[in-house]
Amino acid sequence: FSSKKLTQNPLIQDANLLFLPKPLSKSLIEKAYQQPEIGFAFAEFLFLCRPLQKKLANKASHSATAGIWASNAFNYESWTTPIVEKDKFQLKENWLSSFKKAKQALAEFGKESNAFERIKLFKQFQKELEAFYFIAIQDQRDWASYYVKALDLWKIKASDKLKELEANASKSYPFGSNPYLSGPALLPERNKDVFLGRADLKERLSHTIETAQDFPMFLLQGQRRVGKTSLRNFLPTILGSQFKIVSLDLQGDIFSIPDFLERLRTAFDEVLALPETAWQASENWVQAWHELRQYFEQNISAENRVIFALDEYEELQKHLKKDVAQAESLLGAMRNFSQNQNRIVFLFIGFRLFSDLKKPNWGKFFVNAERFEVDYLDKASVFQLIEVGKLAYEEEAKQEVFQLASGHPSLTQEICKNIFEQGL
Repeated sequence: FSSKKLTQNPLIQDANLLFLPKPLSKSLIEKAYQQPEIGFAFAEFLFLCRPLQKKLANKASHSATAGIWASNAFNYESWTTPIVEKDKFQLKENWLSSFKKAKQALAEFGKESNAFERIKLFKQFQKELEAFYFIAIQDQRDWASYYVKALDLWKIKASDKLKELEANASKSYPFGSNPYLSGPALLPERNKDVFLGRADLKERLSHTIETAQDFPMFLLQGQRRVGKTSLRNFLPTILGSQFKIVSLDLQGDIFSIPDFLERLRTAFDEVLALPETAWQASENWVQAWHELRQYFEQNISAENRVIFALDEYEELQKHLKKDVAQAESLLGAMRNFSQNQNRIVFLFIGFRLFSDLKKPNWGKFFVNAERFEVDYLDKASVFQLIEVGKLAYEEEAKQEVFQLASGHPSLTQEICKNIFEQGL
């Protein structure tokens, strides 16, 4: 009964074999791990043509899957789960959940281009891999050992990969990771070192929202690319855990007013971890708003306050102007809601004032809105930002950077980023 290859064994010719000697069964499963493509074909053949060998077919499918893993340690697209036909051969829920987390962590690593961020993400993958390995080794079913075997190999390769990433980063970037970011908005988990300046604005915003007895409308206003979205992203850090920030970017992503209201509810559900429920907003905008208002009021706990941070709010105007009568009724209803409760605040974020928007006239409805202006950085903040990179700057060089960008946050970041990359 010895078998050198999967294609040379008694099962290929004899459809009536029921009990296989353990050495033969073990050998065939091992060969499926070593030759996974043939192993899958063998398992499929058994499922279709050898009904007496379903047990072996399931084990071969697991072994071949583990074999694919072993040869594709960092190709997450090749991380598949096996095809099995019996419940006792199914993978457990915690196993699958941990597998998906490790796979997602590696996918995030693959998307990143910054050398030092790649190292951080790869370390996160290693953390998920260790958690996955711990679950796998607790599975006592014999075929599970092949996954452990593949994961052992992954761990070794991951350790070598991390050393390679760190060596390449050190060689390419002798001054360390470039802390500056030009273009995208800053994020608390990545860019807190360069989220500088505007201490007065942060303090005023925090104090006003935290001490308000009732909530007026708020407007976070400033020119494009001066850091409004970055400030929105840091609101949880500025305001603390008692506030739930429901962020919605309206630029190019809203197709109608009912669509906007539906997306607002979806974002609310995600932040408050509410179960997904289907809701279709009425074409009567005020009716849809009243339904949404009731839903918000029913699902906010007494200890929480919610801030709806609506970025690029001006995008709503092109949809509102299609029916000015309905638009004015909707804005009036939102104003009424804002004035008669203290658990939900609307923070509109954009570069235009309410008074700039006509038909409907936003200024008419939100005349008491409180405005927070996001302006350029002052000289002290620019100098502080320059020093984040830990390069040796002459005082004249700092002054030159400030004059070139005039304190514009994005341009200052761009200049500092380029200087850092050149190691000047």
